[in-house]
Amino acid sequence: MKHYLHNKAVTLDGSGVVTGGVSVGYVKILTRLGLDAETAYADVVSNFPTIWTNDHRGDGLATIRMSAATTGQKEYMSVYPNQMPQPSSVIDGALLFDPRNESTAFSRNIALMRFWHLTHPVGGKLAHGDMYWPEWAEAVLAVRGRFVDPEPTTILLTRRSGAIPMSAMIPNGRRRSTTRSSSRTTISSGCRRSR
Repeated sequence: MKHYLHNKAVTLDGSGVVTGGVSVGYVKILTRLGLDAETAYADVVSNFPTIWTNDHRGDGLATIRMSAATTGQKEYMSVYPNQMPQPSSVIDGALLFDPRNESTAFSRNIALMRFWHLTHPVGGKLAHGDMYWPEWAEAVLAVRGRFVDPEPTTILLTRRSGAIPMSAMIPNGRRRSTTRSSSRTTISSGCRRSR
């Protein structure tokens, strides 16, 4: 896992305090992996007991918690040259179920990420039996290259973001939309088994 403040790499000690990069000694970053039964951030629970409890765990969600300490007026611009630090992290995310071989492992495959999201309690809450597995397996393979949809257009897919033309993957032929933006394309619908 790598952490950044304003896109500048920082290093953390064992307790999460920044020891290298910017804002050294003033910023603390704690993380949670997103386990099925996660742990609440103890310092948030103790500092805000009326609004944050041990039940606020974030089950299934990988999270970071950043705190920034105050500093004197004279040191402020040297400690926080870009004002309040903006954290970002690069992680190996959740373990994803692969319907092709019924295994669970880390993957950057966007179709597997969407499958996970649709079948997880924090996402679509669908059962695996609700998903049309043969077409999901095909989508997983399609993400590695180009997928031609029936309209006919070709959409380039990537590991981290991409588009899967769901109209080609929905068994009953109903149209569903995908959401597109200039910076990335995300999947907004999934393959569900017709009932």
